Amino acid sequence: MLLAALLAAALLFALLPAVAGAYSARPSALVAYYPSDRLPTIVDALDAAGFPSRAPVYFGNYSAQPRYGAASIATDPSPPEIAGDRYRYMPILQIAESMLWDRRRVSEREAEKLAASGDGRLTGSMPSTRGVLASSSSRRIHWGRELGRRFRDRFRARVQKGERIMGWQFDEVRTEVAGRSGRAWREFARGIVYGLRRGRPSLGDEETRGLVHFSQGAFPVARKRLSSERARFWRELNLASIRLVGQEYPFFRGRAASVAYDLAAGQRALARGGGDRAALSRRYLVGMTPGYIVTRSLGGNVDRRTRDWVNRWRAVLHPRPRAHGGRRFRRVQLHAAQRPLAGHIRRHAGARGRSPAARVRQHEAPGSVRPPPGCRSRIVRSASAAPPERNRRPGRPAPP
Repeated sequence: MLLAALLAAALLFALLPAVAGAYSARPSALVAYYPSDRLPTIVDALDAAGFPSRAPVYFGNYSAQPRYGAASIATDPSPPEIAGDRYRYMPILQIAESMLWDRRRVSEREAEKLAASGDGRLTGSMPSTRGVLASSSSRRIHWGRELGRRFRDRFRARVQKGERIMGWQFDEVRTEVAGRSGRAWREFARGIVYGLRRGRPSLGDEETRGLVHFSQGAFPVARKRLSSERARFWRELNLASIRLVGQEYPFFRGRAASVAYDLAAGQRALARGGGDRAALSRRYLVGMTPGYIVTRSLGGNVDRRTRDWVNRWRAVLHPRPRAHGGRRFRRVQLHAAQRPLAGHIRRHAGARGRSPAARVRQHEAPGSVRPPPGCRSRIVRSASAAPPERNRRPGRPAPP
């Protein structure tokens, strides 16, 4: 499911990787695909809540219109009201066919430079997605690289006009990478991410990393044997990613702690894989919608519970730590409304200076949160650096 289905202000947090084995107290946040008129409200909530001033906040919308007259999608320049080092504008490239597929858009002078450097091919219309996937392995990779570079072409032109563009987002590594045609999809995605990362050096592009969104249904590929082709796939994702955003859209029902544990299976699979996969697990960022735009793909408040119930359920779900290789990760989901936003951020930011485990336990203090019926207010954790599900029945939360 594309990120275009998301609505409004999903803020995602993860602790940065630790230095010298110590836990970091600085969170980071991502706001992906939001109504532009809501962004100042989100920023006000971050400021009012005391969110750490040095913590990076990534944000961005789509930046290319659909290819064949489909409904338009929002495209925004970097909003001036939140310009600055803290806020890092990263527009989104969707894997769906867009106007970028029609032709390479560079100036005449740039085209001459590219031709002189040996990059004068693949300037015209790309084949359809089906056509790309049906082509040879090298062709899939080269068209993927060209698509990523065409997105960087848009960066280059906009930066020259004075916009502050700090990176990119790729939406998404699709479920198909784990299916019967998985190799073709992986090679295409690997090419796109390479093109986004490298750009066109002959035109002065510097290597730039970004945020890679990863479909929940794609995680079975993390459990597969590491062939040479899969190794190249994971290597490129690791080289290109500031964060790997796992799309975990839960249904808001049942025991929240168990739901959180089950949804962490993809990150645990990455950690067990070692090498590049383990490195990605340490930069994993949990993706989730606020829950009020309900679809089968996005989950959320499927039973139409009250806002108070949803808040209590999510409060149990949110403070789950994840332990892999001695480093813990945690996500706090924020509401679209300013007051709930500020409350969640304040609880998160006000506890900095303690260890991550102590800050998580703050959410479990008596009287702080009343979980809904059937949900126990306890967190999922690992007794060691081993994957959390070891020596535990599937689907059951870890002991407190």
